[in-house]
Amino acid sequence: MNAPYAPVVPDATVVPQARKADVELTWTSPHHLDMATTLARLGRGPGDPTHRVSPTGDVWRTARTAEGAATLHLRQLDPQTVACRAWGAGAAAVVAGVPDLLGARDDHSQFDPRIPAIAEAHRRNGGLR
Repeated sequence: MNAPYAPVVPDATVVPQARKADVELTWTSPHHLDMATTLARLGRGPGDPTHRVSPTGDVWRTARTAEGAATLHLRQLDPQTVACRAWGAGAAAVVAGVPDLLGARDDHSQFDPRIPAIAEAHRRNGGLR
């Protein structure tokens, strides 16, 4: 009964009969991306109800937009591709913001880590935006 993208609740049980998303997008990043690590800092501890990471690495977020509230589900499909699904009045707005949320406009041209520890961390975490 596990449908693709079935919502996962904090106790990792699958909610049956998931509702079709209001807005969907498959986005391909111009660079290698580690979605879970990039978004991890947005959560405010393990009890944050607005940011959840499922056991499979999917990220669930809620947001308030000018259009209204939205729930966002992100699943990394490969090192550069993320599937986005959203529900609610603000669904279009949160999906439109996913590329920026994941670093699409980051400019690394001026980044020149001269401290060896920072250069090594950057090398080991190339997908972190």
